[in-house]
Amino acid sequence: MGCFCLYNNRTKSDKFDFSQISIISINFDEDINKLLSLEKKSFDNKAFTLKCFTKLYNKSRKTSTFLILKYKNELIGYILAYLNDDNEGYIASLLILEEFRGKGLSSLLIDKVLELFIMSECNIDKISLHVRVTINLYSKYDFQIKDTIKKFYDKNEDAYFMVKILK
Repeated sequence: MGCFCLYNNRTKSDKFDFSQISIISINFDEDINKLLSLEKKSFDNKAFTLKCFTKLYNKSRKTSTFLILKYKNELIGYILAYLNDDNEGYIASLLILEEFRGKGLSSLLIDKVLELFIMSECNIDKISLHVRVTINLYSKYDFQIKDTIKKFYDKNEDAYFMVKILK
């Protein structure tokens, strides 16, 4: 299980202790129950199931990464990304527990995934994702909306298909 060092670019007035943050590769057997609880707390009836996480974990284990975010050793978020069949990066899911949002933690996870994709030997040309509402977050990373997918999440919720070109 790898642990990644983080830099603290926050001001002294920020009361959040970034020195207590760690981003590590998931230990699926140890972390899955906490991850399912986090997912259920955040998304309720739209949460990923164990079956879905297992399928995505198996895909990410072979082709990319599944990182969890811990604060004071407690799971507070994750990012799951992998290479799809076209050898393109895909961010499947990103979650930060509600009480930790707005602190730049999503950016830490996105930064790490972009770094891993760019540094990989897979010669990736682009990274894509589907998103509901966090368009501004991904726009900061030069992701562009390429399409709106009607009823992507359920019969009432559309998704924006966003792409970042790397080369």
